[in-house]
Amino acid sequence: MNLEFLRSYLAVIRTGSFHGAARELGLAQPTVSQHVKKLEESLGATLVVRSSARCLPAARTETFVRRAEALLRFAEFARASLEHPAIVIGASSNIGVYLLSPYFKTFRSMLDNSSPRPDLVIASNEEILGRLERDEIDLGVTEWWNGRPGFVSRIWRREKLVVITQPDHPWAALREIDPGLLSEEPMIGGEPGTGTGRILREKLGPLVNSLRITLSLGSTEAVKNAVRNGLGVSIVFESSVADEARDGRLATLKLRDVELVKDLHVVHRRDMPTESPVLRFVDLLAGEPAALCRT
Repeated sequence: MNLEFLRSYLAVIRTGSFHGAARELGLAQPTVSQHVKKLEESLGATLVVRSSARCLPAARTETFVRRAEALLRFAEFARASLEHPAIVIGASSNIGVYLLSPYFKTFRSMLDNSSPRPDLVIASNEEILGRLERDEIDLGVTEWWNGRPGFVSRIWRREKLVVITQPDHPWAALREIDPGLLSEEPMIGGEPGTGTGRILREKLGPLVNSLRITLSLGSTEAVKNAVRNGLGVSIVFESSVADEARDGRLATLKLRDVELVKDLHVVHRRDMPTESPVLRFVDLLAGEPAALCRT
């Protein structure tokens, strides 16, 4: 598919006219018309409904328009990777904020000036996995993995989850509580899609149905602030509240006879070259042979 033809077509859709597209692209109007005509001929489909008032996408081409826009974005991404080569590491929010920075700093110091520069992208778990599939990042470190084909996943570490409360909460003086007590307090949820809900269902069974989720917030920082202000209790990464627990700003406790842990995954494409610097970062995270699963 010719990218120049595609660029002209999308400009017509965006501006609503061949004249507007020509002006936007700095081309002659007949050139834009030829581009769109040749694109339609190559695909064997009508893509534009031509009108003196306004050109519109042809019926049932909405998905094609979205994917054509994505194709151009990816082409630009590929071009930019030649001008400014980078190793892009993506991390889900909690991992990127609370765990990955020291490793990323060490990795950056390991690379010489001839190596691509390392970049760190922090986003939701779902967004990181989506960027992996779209080849926008080279490596993902996530809180869950669903076995998408074409990738290699390593379990990096097992992260403990703890209950957090206000320092003056009746539970604060305890080291652990019976899981049934969770149903007596309002619960504050964090970022959706982290997999914590699945772990709670596995570990707590039917008890999960009695939990009262009164707030669903978008980040662990927001959750911690809500708990400090007495809006409820929550379950978070133990590492995410290490400072607050040490300073007495939050109390942490465990559930009696229940081990709450989350496997954190390092994921990259199966066809990654063995000499890629990305695999040096994987080795840095592992420190020792990690559990490896291929899908």
